[in-house]
Parts: sequence; C-alpha cells; structure tokens
Amino acid sequence: MRYPPRRLPSSATKGRHDRTRHRHYRLSTRQILRLSASLLTELIARGVLRSRNAPVGDLAETLVARAYNGQLPGRSERSWDVRTSDGLRLQVKSRMVGPHTSGSQVYSVFRSWDFDACVFVQIDSHTYDVVHAAEVPAAGVQQVAGWSSHTNGARVRVNQHLVVLPGAKDVTALLRAALDTVDSADRPSVSLSPPVTPPAGAGACLCGCEQVPKPGRDFVVTHDRRAELR
Repeated sequence: MRYPPRRLPSSATKGRHDRTRHRHYRLSTRQILRLSASLLTELIARGVLRSRNAPVGDLAETLVARAYNGQLPGRSERSWDVRTSDGLRLQVKSRMVGPHTSGSQVYSVFRSWDFDACVFVQIDSHTYDVVHAAEVPAAGVQQVAGWSSHTNGARVRVNQHLVVLPGAKDVTALLRAALDTVDSADRPSVSLSPPVTPPAGAGACLCGCEQVPKPGRDFVVTHDRRAELR
C-alpha cells in the first residue's frame, strides 16, 4: 500500500526551498539553461511533456533585446516584442530545433504586420545555444508566410531560407554574443538564509534532498532513479 507524501510544516518547506535556491544560485545562467534542457528530455521520456518549447520564447526576446540594445514592452503589446534604441519595432519568433526537427515545423503564427522587422531565432533543444538567427523586414515576412485558416494567421516554416529575402540579414553571431553575456550580467540581490554546506565528495543534489550522487553519474538522473525505487 502506498501512502501520500508527508506534508512538511511551512517552516521546513521554506528551509528546503532556501537550500535549493542557494545551490542553483551557484550555477551560471548557461548551466541552468542546460540543466533545464536535460530535465525536459527526461520529462518527455516519461511521457509527461510532448514539447520542448518551454522557456524558449522569453529567452529569444531577451537575447534580441540585448543584441539590439533595445527594450521589452509591457505584456499588453501584441504586435512587436522589442523596440531598439533607434526606434525599430522588432517581432521575435523562436523555435526549438534538433536532429529530428521536421521541415514542416513552423514558427508561431503572425496575426498582425504592425512591426518593422522580425527576428527569427532557432535554439538548440538540448543546449539552449543559438543555432541560427535572421532579421527579415516585415514586407519580406509577408512574402514567404503562408496563410493558415486553422489558426487564422500567417505562418513561416522553420526550414525556409530567410536570409536571401530583400533586406534580410544573418544575425546569428549577434545573438550568440548576447547569449554569452547572460552569465556576466549582475545577479539579483536577494535575501536568503545562510547557505548549507554540502556533503563532501561529488556535491549534493540540486533538488534539496542533500543526497550525494554516485561517482561518474549525473546527479539529476541518479536522484530521479533513486526516487523511483522508493
């Protein structure tokens, strides 16, 4: 007979969250992104998730804002995602890609052309690295976008060669440079409980359980498999 997990007092729960936050805080932003990608892989393998498109949209918009020295608008703005320092309004479309990405996959739908250009960003589904990025004027996007009555909007396929369109340009290097800055950015000032010293050896599991993984094994996978056997 299986019993439901014991509910911890709020103080104990807060302490566990603080310990987890401290361990995550020691990781760089790029390491956290790759950890997130590995967790998505495991969740898909277990049938919990069907898609890898988790934080890719917000990440792409942040990278474009940094690359163009622009600003992100409020949530109420639906026609564009970034305004550059010289007033250019950029729509951002992103997609996770990998070895098995189908040529029929598309970016999210366009329902408005009230922007100056669109930056299409392809993110590696296993590392969150920038695979490819292209800036295309709005007129060029309209030229290649196909209408979908199902979604009531225009869509652009992932495998379309966009940089050959008039006025388009490859901005892959620009966004890769922006991604390199996420680890150098100042981390937010937070108030946390004193950090807990992890056990000696390979390091404690980041989930807060303080277990130590077996040598040579990934700590996340090791902890998940132990949990399954309980």
